[in-house]
Amino acid sequence: MIRVFISSVQKELAAERRAVKEFILRDPLLSRFIGDVFLFEDIPAGDRKPDDIYLADVEQRDIFLAILGNEYGRKNADGKSPTDLEFDHATKNHRERLVFVKGDDDSARDQDMANLVSKAGRQVTRRRFTDIPGLVREVYASLVESLENRGALTTRPFDDSICNGATLQDIANEQVTSFVETAEAKGRLALKGSRAPKAVLQNFNLLRDGKPTNAAILLFGKNPRKFFNNAQ
Repeated sequence: MIRVFISSVQKELAAERRAVKEFILRDPLLSRFIGDVFLFEDIPAGDRKPDDIYLADVEQRDIFLAILGNEYGRKNADGKSPTDLEFDHATKNHRERLVFVKGDDDSARDQDMANLVSKAGRQVTRRRFTDIPGLVREVYASLVESLENRGALTTRPFDDSICNGATLQDIANEQVTSFVETAEAKGRLALKGSRAPKAVLQNFNLLRDGKPTNAAILLFGKNPRKFFNNAQ
């Protein structure tokens, strides 16, 4: 499962941070591939320094998702905010970086935040948003594109795609056997080779990587509605 780290000034963008996390984990598509979304405010209290926690967690995540607003945030002794440090750490560790910038007026930002927005823009494609619904739409589009680039999402036809969660145990073997016998009796099929259910499914291209396709479950599944609520 893919893991996401959300970075931003917590106080300024608390609602945006929470909305993005909840959307990702509840969305029917994204939640199939993304199993963990890090927000600093969700971790329990401990005796580790905050800087140690968030930089370590950047390394452990696959995607670094930054939400940049007007405020730069508190600075450390070197004059760097957590968000700025996290962005640099994600860059150093070759994490995929997705950057979302609130508003179009860069002159309204703290100068250090304007510099961070500019730095991010020189390295990655930024997406702009004005409100939470707009942010959620941009995050969804970016994460879907990321999943496609990773090969997690494909453009295969529905019937030819692997049925998510299904195995050969979900196939009614007796239905496969009955189909072959009926088709041969009517002269509609002259099957060569094994008549074992698995071999028959393979012969009709109803398996991919040894797993049933959506078509296999709809045609020969024990309980197609387990996977497709509207199947009739």
